[in-house]
Amino acid sequence: MRQSFFFLLISYCTFVHANNYLDHVKLPEWCTISGATVVDGRVEYLHHGNKDIDENDFFEIGSVTKIFTSLWAAMHSTEQEGFLKERISLYLPESKNKDLEQVVIHQLCSHTGGFSRLPPGIGLFRILFRRNDPYKGYRKEDLQKDLAKAELKVIGKKFGYSNFGSATLGLVMENATGMSYESFLHSKVFEPLEMKAFLKYTSENQKSVVPGYNFLGKQVSVWHQEAMAPAGAIKASSLDLTKFISKCLQPKEDKISLGIQKTIQPFYKINEERSVGLGWIIENVEGKVVYWHNGETGGYCSFIGFSPSMKTGVVLLCNFTGVESLRSVGLGIFAKIALKQAKVIE
Repeated sequence: MRQSFFFLLISYCTFVHANNYLDHVKLPEWCTISGATVVDGRVEYLHHGNKDIDENDFFEIGSVTKIFTSLWAAMHSTEQEGFLKERISLYLPESKNKDLEQVVIHQLCSHTGGFSRLPPGIGLFRILFRRNDPYKGYRKEDLQKDLAKAELKVIGKKFGYSNFGSATLGLVMENATGMSYESFLHSKVFEPLEMKAFLKYTSENQKSVVPGYNFLGKQVSVWHQEAMAPAGAIKASSLDLTKFISKCLQPKEDKISLGIQKTIQPFYKINEERSVGLGWIIENVEGKVVYWHNGETGGYCSFIGFSPSMKTGVVLLCNFTGVESLRSVGLGIFAKIALKQAKVIE
């Protein structure tokens, strides 16, 4: 009874704070932050900005996609013991690059495989002159060509955030399982969790995605990703991601939960306050461990995080890239919740 009262009180305080915090975030009137807090199983949806947008509307979630790609590897490893320590070259038979023989699968998940941030075929010229949709037309064949000539550095010895590595992880997983990334997402994650999220745009589902705006407040194109999809192509609502975060906070003995538990194990220590698991950044926030990731595309940015010890999760989605860093906003919410919990305990 006392514990239930404690978390009910924390839940109420959290919701009040989260909305107050978002009230200080500046947005153009046509943009919004759609999100949620989850505290001890209680969900409170957050809406700041355009009131016509709510938790049912879809956003590009960008690099938060990487959490789901790493989850694929983790879930497969529960069925194939030792899978995370296998060489990626085993699943890339067309790539004769000897550097790939030194990289193991968990290093792709933890960004320690020595990959450059972007594939060689997506250089500065492409980013500058095709910035409205920079990955469009970059196919699996292009990724395989780039893998053949990739020069990997300090493998396993340094954290180096890499979209190239995440795209490669997706290709490795497709070859390892005989399943497409889209099929994995829908059959193994989205459908079991009753999420309506999707990977590829169609003429119909694109209508459900709110317009995105760049840092100047100009409406921009959505991003079409083929080979780079495992690095950042999922579209989801805050309702969808709240279901996923709730699953992270209330694990069971099912395949998704077992996979999630593997993803939050530390694989590399970045510094005294931050480590990386399989996809998740692991950070100390006011003495509490928080697992988080953020993302950004041309007109959207995102943040998700959860803390089992706080029984708390946070989801933030925005359709304006000029917004204050959602990473800072999200971690700020966790910090305030941690301080409120400490005061209640006192």
